[in-house]
Amino acid sequence: MSKRIAQILLIYLRHPVFMLLAGILVAGDFIAKTSLRFGIWDVAEDMWTLMFVMITWLAFVFGVLIKRQFANHRASLMPRHRPSHMLAAVMVYAVFIGILSICRSGLVPNFQITPQEFAGIYMTCLFVSLLIIYLGYLSIAGILFMAYFALLVVAGQTSQVIAFLGISEMTRIVMGGSSFLLAALIVQRLLRIKEDSFEYPFLMAWPQKDLIRNQMRLTQVLTGWVESVAERCGIKSRPAALPAYPAGAGFLSRMLHWDRIEREEVKIVLVLLALTTPLYLQFIEHFSGLHKFYKSPYTNFLLYSIAPVLIAVCGRYKQAAYLGYDLLKPVRKTRFLLERGALLSMDFACYWLLFAVYFALLPAKILSPDLLTAWKLWAFLLLAGGFGFFSLQWIVYMAALTSPKKVIFNGLFSCALTQVEFMLVPHLAADDMVIHAIVWLIGATWFQKLGYDRWKGGEF
Repeated sequence: MSKRIAQILLIYLRHPVFMLLAGILVAGDFIAKTSLRFGIWDVAEDMWTLMFVMITWLAFVFGVLIKRQFANHRASLMPRHRPSHMLAAVMVYAVFIGILSICRSGLVPNFQITPQEFAGIYMTCLFVSLLIIYLGYLSIAGILFMAYFALLVVAGQTSQVIAFLGISEMTRIVMGGSSFLLAALIVQRLLRIKEDSFEYPFLMAWPQKDLIRNQMRLTQVLTGWVESVAERCGIKSRPAALPAYPAGAGFLSRMLHWDRIEREEVKIVLVLLALTTPLYLQFIEHFSGLHKFYKSPYTNFLLYSIAPVLIAVCGRYKQAAYLGYDLLKPVRKTRFLLERGALLSMDFACYWLLFAVYFALLPAKILSPDLLTAWKLWAFLLLAGGFGFFSLQWIVYMAALTSPKKVIFNGLFSCALTQVEFMLVPHLAADDMVIHAIVWLIGATWFQKLGYDRWKGGEF
């Protein structure tokens, strides 16, 4: 290995977030293999879920780090800059591919995954990891949150997805071919990118506020296309005018004032739900064996608790781009924080209720009506909501921290606590679930107070 390549590799090795995620991935691989050897399937399955989440985040960070090597003047001025950095990136990626391969070679002989199923899993993960790297390379952070959401939903149908990948040879071929083409596209573009290329502004979209502004400009382009089609169809559009801040109105009116821009996205979600609900109900009724809720309603805890948190955060992160404009309005900082915090909490409550209805109550109504009269089901949903609200308030508190070490410590502790609760929930009785829910709600109130005090005393 040349000294030049070694110096480039140090860029990744010295990046704390990248190495932290890489360490969690390797540790999860070791724990999963060890658990399988001793026949502890539940722990191994939980570790694999954690590994999928970590590798998704790791791939996005990897894409951002790659972007930083090519979105600067050195890439065009220094000789052999692009090939050297590309070779180093390929070497780093190959290391993680090797880790996943070692995970397969260490499985016990009686583990029920056929070679065809493993090939399908491998090809799918390869394609998804490359896609997330590409999104990180373009700094499209919003898609990362949606990837987490999709991961949590698919995790509820793991066995069915694995079986399908094993049966469908065409799917394995398509995933393998798509992975090769996507990798070639990434390499080709990074080796030839210039300042006049279309993705160069996205490469330079850093720090976060610039990234969000570029994404909002892209949204405006899409909105312009829609308005153009509407104009040709004779539909008149009203100019979007943001009203003045209603300082003398009630708390609810003031709180909803900050939601003027995002409310259009909520309307789109409601329209999609109205269109897809009949199809979803037909799917549950005619393919009940494919719905995990039918077999075990208390195992998919993350879907009901963490997924609403991710979506709520994703729906609000764009507001950082016009936060400075909001602060110019005639409103005290304390009132501003209370209203925005209440709006975020309301988002979480709505998404939690939506998930509970669509992924628990509707399946129970169709597949097993007796569950609706079971106190344990309602206690489980209460626990999921309580823990989700606790996680949301913890994230708000972490967002106000200025020390990277404190953020990393809180993040690790939060992930570990989530994993422990996820493993305990299926074994809890209804009364125990209620006690856990009360504890998490008390903890949420505590973090809410800490976060409010931090944000009130900080600058933003």
